[in-house]
Amino acid sequence: MPKIIKIPLIILAVFTGLLLLFLGIVQTKWFKNEIKSHLISYCEEKLNAKVDINTIEINYFDFIRLNNLYIEGQNQDTLIYANQLSVDYNLQNLFKSEIELDKVLLDGGSVHIGVPKNEKSLNIQFLLDAFKPKSPNPSKQSLPFTIHHLKLKRLISIILMTITRSITPVYSIKII
Repeated sequence: MPKIIKIPLIILAVFTGLLLLFLGIVQTKWFKNEIKSHLISYCEEKLNAKVDINTIEINYFDFIRLNNLYIEGQNQDTLIYANQLSVDYNLQNLFKSEIELDKVLLDGGSVHIGVPKNEKSLNIQFLLDAFKPKSPNPSKQSLPFTIHHLKLKRLISIILMTITRSITPVYSIKII
């Protein structure tokens, strides 16, 4: 076989082998635990609140699933607890500069939203503030963001008008 054909075939074989090795490594439990610990650290630092995730399941081309997600509010009480938060996405749209989520599923758990005593804003305001851009840049356009299906399953939402030491729900919704 001539060298002009042999060298590109060897390069292609090495590249394919490295790609398969990478895809194998990212599916290991060790790698997923590393991703989980980095995600928890990032969120705790960004939110300045306790965040915990029991397990993470990732199919890099299709979905991310967080099991037993816990986010603590600024008053050291449960803000969000979900048995499962699953996000199905279309990876191809990221290359088109779009964020398109096919399905977001929040299964089991509770969300506590309210205005803490002696406060004027919702207890989730710190979440919104943490992830909004620091300074809007008019020349930089944001990515279009679409969620096709949002499913809330076995979720108890408790909306509180005031949060005191003994939390009493003023309004409770159970979504089935």
